[in-house]
Amino acid sequence: MKRRIALIIILFIVLVAAGIIRFYKNLSPEIKPTDLVIESTIQKLDDDLFIIEMQVNRKADDNYSNFVYPLVSGLGNISFIEEDNLYSPSSVGDDSESHELLLNNFTFKQLNYDLNGFSIPSNKGIYKMKFTLRKFDDFQEIKDPHIYYIHKEKRFGKTLNWIEKFDVEILE
Repeated sequence: MKRRIALIIILFIVLVAAGIIRFYKNLSPEIKPTDLVIESTIQKLDDDLFIIEMQVNRKADDNYSNFVYPLVSGLGNISFIEEDNLYSPSSVGDDSESHELLLNNFTFKQLNYDLNGFSIPSNKGIYKMKFTLRKFDDFQEIKDPHIYYIHKEKRFGKTLNWIEKFDVEILE
């Protein structure tokens, strides 16, 4: 009888452990790249400034950090245009983890990028924004502009970060 109880306890422990391992292996981010749509355009504003108009449509909520990095070779110094109904973050900058994610996932060789971004709210909704980028001394033309969306998430010790690249339409 004691042997049967011990066997049942061991079997129970094995099943619980297998369930925990399966749960951990199947753990996925709260939101995925398919849960958002980013549309953006860039055009010349004057001799030194370019303007990006962007709309981020988040189709789901999450409780983690989300950042946007607009990267155009030879342009930088993000400055937001504050108007009614436009989202404007409280700060612009870079953190080492996002910086590392960008550099590990994409190639930025021989191009002059300003690796500064800003946070996006974690709530479902549509966020419209306008901001300018100033050209650097070595700027020649707009080449391959992109918006990089970084989602940083860690649950139960598992890193669930992802990064997605979106094209920016060039307007004349």
